[in-house]
Amino acid sequence: MSAPGAEVFPLLFEAYPDALLVVDASGTITMGNPAAAALLGYDVEELRGMPVDTLVPDSIRHRHAAYREAYAHAPRTRPMGNQMDLVARRKDGREVRVEIALSPLHSRDAPLVVAAIRDVGSYPRVRQALQRARHAEHLAKVGRIAVDARDPQVLVEQVAAIAVDALQVEGAVVYLLGADRRTFMVASAAGVLAGKAGSAASTQGDDTLPGYVMARAASVLVPELAAETALRSASARTRRASSSRSRTCSRRRCSAHRPRRP
Repeated sequence: MSAPGAEVFPLLFEAYPDALLVVDASGTITMGNPAAAALLGYDVEELRGMPVDTLVPDSIRHRHAAYREAYAHAPRTRPMGNQMDLVARRKDGREVRVEIALSPLHSRDAPLVVAAIRDVGSYPRVRQALQRARHAEHLAKVGRIAVDARDPQVLVEQVAAIAVDALQVEGAVVYLLGADRRTFMVASAAGVLAGKAGSAASTQGDDTLPGYVMARAASVLVPELAAETALRSASARTRRASSSRSRTCSRRRCSAHRPRRP
């Protein structure tokens, strides 16, 4: 079997599953593979000619140039950021947690560096750790608000927005059970549900979301509310029962008002 020709190496660069960037001595990206484009949110052509510092968060961008210069004086194959968590900045501004390995690439024209980048935020353990850290951070925020405001109403008004950020959901609503223990008031809402804030009371019962939860006296996980059949069934049962009671009452009223025959 003959050895692979030179044409194999460009194909290998393109097909490599990790993000690869080739950077010159000035910090300009000269090549990027499709995996790098997908991870960072750019087209491959957009990466070419871009300053690599663009991919660094604003908070550490001023230090990154110094890191590049230090590496240029002693280039070697090594992981980057042994003592720090590394984050790459995508085109849309979002940040992704990554691992980066650097390797010098000796070229006849100029020294180059290959950066192999891997998204570690998708690792189950890392994802769970990040989720726990995010939840802990937002719980601490709730605690700070409670201590600083010392007003339950101020805390309740902000809990929905905090829940949206902590759980990374589109919307959140906080219901409060009324003093009559028969109605729910919308105390606060955030995200796509912000319009519900200050809305009228929601009647307690299986045909409402808070009533559905209260009837079970336990946490209820609903992956997709629009597709939740149990809640819709409960609502249908409530409407049928209400309609039946209405018909019964109507018949009774008719009987009560029917004139007696002499």
